[in-house]
Amino acid sequence: MVSMDAMNAMDADVWEHLPEQLLRSILSRLPWWSNLKMRSVCQSWNLILRNTEFLKTCFPVPSERPPCWMSKTSDENCYGIRNWTKTKGRPIHKTSLLPGFPRALQYSVKAAAGGLLLMENHDDGKLGRVVVNPLNGTHRQVPPLPKLEDAEVGQTMGMVMDQTTQSHKIIAVHRERIDSRGIVGVPTFLQEEIYVYDLKDNQWRLVSSLMVTYEDHLSRLYLNAVIIKNDLYILTLMQTEEFWIYRVFKVSSKGWDEVPAVFAYQLKNVDLFEHNGYLMLVGSAFKNLRVQIWRHDWVTKEWEEMLTMPHEMLGRGSIKSPEGAMFTFYSQGDHVCFIVEPSRSLRITCDIVKREWWSGTSPTFRFMNGEEVGWLFQPRLDIVL
Repeated sequence: MVSMDAMNAMDADVWEHLPEQLLRSILSRLPWWSNLKMRSVCQSWNLILRNTEFLKTCFPVPSERPPCWMSKTSDENCYGIRNWTKTKGRPIHKTSLLPGFPRALQYSVKAAAGGLLLMENHDDGKLGRVVVNPLNGTHRQVPPLPKLEDAEVGQTMGMVMDQTTQSHKIIAVHRERIDSRGIVGVPTFLQEEIYVYDLKDNQWRLVSSLMVTYEDHLSRLYLNAVIIKNDLYILTLMQTEEFWIYRVFKVSSKGWDEVPAVFAYQLKNVDLFEHNGYLMLVGSAFKNLRVQIWRHDWVTKEWEEMLTMPHEMLGRGSIKSPEGAMFTFYSQGDHVCFIVEPSRSLRITCDIVKREWWSGTSPTFRFMNGEEVGWLFQPRLDIVL
């Protein structure tokens, strides 16, 4: 009978003499937490697992698998990333995300998409943006937008993964005040420009430029944006004489074309996202928190209802007053997640492809000093910046 010591010695001997090509093939299939853990095995493995050319060969997590959780820890300068079941995790400090940055601690996560984080820093009125891969330690500074003479601090609507081009893109709005020269009765105008940054091209592209009055600017809020087949879609909340309504637009240099969604006028908690090349809309009725998901049919140009949250989901979370409840929405891959307000302790998740719903507790997602500090995160070791 072979002793345990002999077996361990044999295993060590096998690994030591394993052909490097075979070793790299095995290591490239490790899940992200094993990749990080195995770096401490020995110096040669550490060199392989940190090598940028090797990282590019690592297998991405399929979209049908649940994403990870990412949130701030009790240390405001540290983030934690955990797998879906929260059995594997790792803390990541801001200085590790942004090595060599003199003001790394002043950056905060703005958005997460396709395995990358968008971090921002408002310094002396200037907005700095950096795209980071927290798992392999690579990052890239985003060039500034074209300089405007009287530019207000711009609004970043988010970062998305364009599935058509397999490129990460940042959508931002910058506004420049147009001087009315103090003429009485002449309204103040704003030059409103929407830009899209393509990570592959490493440059900004002007998508839309409008001149609007300051009053019109205040009555139109930009909530979210997605990109499908290089086309930009924006969800807005617009004020009418009686109330605020949600409207969806396809935005280009030719103008703003509405994608009619009349049913959204009677919804709250509305959000816009992309799934498998389709434009998706989610929302709930005013009288309850029953969630519905719609998909836009490109042929008929109509919205079709895809999924409705089962009634019992809210009951499991002991929501005393569903009509007054709200939710915060997140999406990654095939999964959408709803964090129920105000307690933020109930998490309702839906697998869009399998059409399955389930609920659970969500201690990861919370607010800290008024700042939202939780995201869904799709791990991608293979994206090297």
